[in-house]
This record gives sequence, structure tokens and C-alpha cells, in this order.
Amino acid sequence: MSWFINLRLVHKILIISVIMLCSSLAWGTYNAQLIRKQMVSGVDVRNQYLTEALHGTVMGIYDEFKQGRLTEDAAKEKVRAIVRTARYDNGKQYFWINDTTGKVVMHPILPETENKDLTESNPRAKALYLRFAELAKANPAGAIEYYDWQKPGQDKSLLFPKSSYVKMIEPWGWVIGTGVYIDDLNLAFRRVVLEEAIFIVLFAAILVFGTFVANRILSRPLSTLSSRMLQLADGNLSVETPYIERKDEVGMIAKAFAIFKKNAQEKADLEARQIELEKQAAIEKKRP
Repeated sequence: MSWFINLRLVHKILIISVIMLCSSLAWGTYNAQLIRKQMVSGVDVRNQYLTEALHGTVMGIYDEFKQGRLTEDAAKEKVRAIVRTARYDNGKQYFWINDTTGKVVMHPILPETENKDLTESNPRAKALYLRFAELAKANPAGAIEYYDWQKPGQDKSLLFPKSSYVKMIEPWGWVIGTGVYIDDLNLAFRRVVLEEAIFIVLFAAILVFGTFVANRILSRPLSTLSSRMLQLADGNLSVETPYIERKDEVGMIAKAFAIFKKNAQEKADLEARQIELEKQAAIEKKRP
């Protein structure tokens, strides 16, 4: 650390300021990534709770069938009707049901795909529904899947990243699920990043201003006093004493400098008188 100790004060201030700015950038980046992780985790947990809640409703209707209060067809139709109208996020998000063969049992956005073999018309969708079924069967408590899918209100040829939670309706061999589009999450994340960036810019502006002020009120005065002291050491007794009116450490150094200057002046005056006396003594000796 001797290299740092030996630096000029202005350079020390600049280095500390740069370190603080880099630290704020690192903190902002880490904080943004942590927020994104929490956002994704929050979405996955919400999908799980919503799916499990609706799954509980479905199983309640199944119990009505088992107790003989509804026929199986009526129970299934009631489930389809409830799930079809279930919405959240101001109606933007929905639920669907598919079976273990890759067929769509109910889909509120793509009703034309219901109860149809998608092997030829939409093999990609069928493969996805089969994947949901595999996950749900392998994870009775439910499972998360990330994939690309169509978005309501957008061109159906366009696909958007999505995170979904699926859970098995075991008695009927159905899979119920819901999901959230990750690009919506990315938009929210970009807003967070923008807020972080604004904070860092403001912090950087304050830091630059603070560095400028510190240089004006500390580095420059100390540099000036140092220069005046060197001039005094070289014998320039007419050098002025600045900042003596200040009450801080700079003022204390200035007052000490004033004392040194006063002592140097008194010493110079004393030496001058001594020389003058010696000259007078020499003249007296030469007189007859």
C-alpha cells in the first residue's frame, strides 16, 4: 500500500471514487440478476399455487361424480366450463387441459384444437402436450416446464417463451396447466434494470460532484500551502498565507504556516540586526 500512500491527495480521491463507482456497478448488476431470479421463482411459485387451486376444484367436481350427484360426462363438462373461463392477470393468462395421448381436452385460446389428433396438423404442439403428460405422470405433485408458445392477441405463427406448471388429474388421465410468458417478465425486468441504471447514473453524478468538491476544498488548498511552504523554505518571506480564515484542518495548517512564517521573519530580522551591529562594531574599531 506504500504506492497508494505516496500518491497525491487528488489521485487518492480519484482512485477511491473509481472504486466506489465500480462497486456500485457490480452491486447494481448483482442486484438486477438477483431480482430476475426472484421474479422467475415468484412466477413459477404463483403458477404452482394457481394450478393446484384449480386442480383442487376439479377434484371436488370429480368427487361429486363419485358420490353420484353428477354423471361422469356432466362432471367433465363442468370442469371444462370452469377451466375455460378461469383467468388471471386481468384476463391475459389462462389454463388448459390435455390428456396423456397428446390431445387437447380444453383450450380457451385454441378451441379449434380440442379433441383432435394434432399429429399432422400441429406436430410440435402434440409433442409439447405429450411432454406435459410425461412430466405430470413423473411428478404427481406437479412440474415446471419452459417452452415457446403462441400469445393471445398476437399472430399465431409467432412463438414466445413461456414458463408453465402442469399437474395430473389422475382419475381421468388429464393434465391441467397454466403459464406466464417470459417476455412479459423480461419487460418487467428491463424496467427494473432501467431503475437500477438511473440510480447508478445519479450515484455517479453525485460521486463526480463530490470528487470535484473534495478536490476544490482539500486537494487544491493543501497543494497551494505546500507550494507556499517550499517558497518560505527557499527564503521567500513575502509569500502570502492563504486559507487562514478556515476552521477546518486546512485552516489549522494555514495557521501553523503563518507561525512558521512569523518565526522565519523574526529570525531574519534578528540576523539582519546582528549583521548591522557587527558592521557598527567594526567601524568603531577603526576610529582613532
